[in-house]
Amino acid sequence: MLQFLLQQVTFISDAINWQQALIQFEYSDIYHSFEYVYLEAQRLDGAPKLLVINMPTGMIGLVMIFKKIPNEPRFFDATSVYGYNGILTTSKLTTTDFNKGIEEIKNSLKQRGCVSFFNRESNFTARRLPEAKETGKVLGVDLEQTPEDYEKSLAEGHRQEIKALRKLNYKVIQSSDTEVTESFFEVYKQTMLRRSATPNYFFSVHYFSTILKIKSSNPILRVVYDEGKMIAGAIFITQGNHMYYMFSGSIL
Repeated sequence: MLQFLLQQVTFISDAINWQQALIQFEYSDIYHSFEYVYLEAQRLDGAPKLLVINMPTGMIGLVMIFKKIPNEPRFFDATSVYGYNGILTTSKLTTTDFNKGIEEIKNSLKQRGCVSFFNRESNFTARRLPEAKETGKVLGVDLEQTPEDYEKSLAEGHRQEIKALRKLNYKVIQSSDTEVTESFFEVYKQTMLRRSATPNYFFSVHYFSTILKIKSSNPILRVVYDEGKMIAGAIFITQGNHMYYMFSGSIL
């Protein structure tokens, strides 16, 4: 097992050590995986990093993407992946050691030339960064309830929409074939254009294809056809007991 020196920040950038580090934490998901962070680093023209510090009562892990600042070779920015990566900890880590460990990480980043860091927190990780602020709500749905109970929890308008859709002759399939992925990419792109989305919501077909190959997260692409034409689709990933609804689009 990978060992870490006490109270020293380790910067990991290779797949093997990255995976060995992740298994030492109680919880991690696709947003912490080397495959996904590497994919995001390619998209953002940055370098994938996993920072780990071993404190007396436990460990802290933080996923980052280092991005160079134009015309400033000594400095860089750090950001999180698209999604909710959150901060990793082990269960016995005390609040005191957590706060000290975060300060050590911040000091280490500063010494290396990091001038700013943006991080999206996760609802499923146990801790938050001290400076974290709530900027919006994330909807969570209990998937262990029956479909009937789920529908009862919906607003009346949504229940009526579901009933109307069931009467239509739509066909739903699950596939990761290249042709299906490419068609979904076009549906997603048209959705973003129709909604005047900002550039950071546009992804390549290679991006979607790569996500669907990260087998450790059980990726699923489900699409809807109407008389042979794709009209909607969505990508889901599953990690442990959690399923994430990642991307979707429709022509409607």
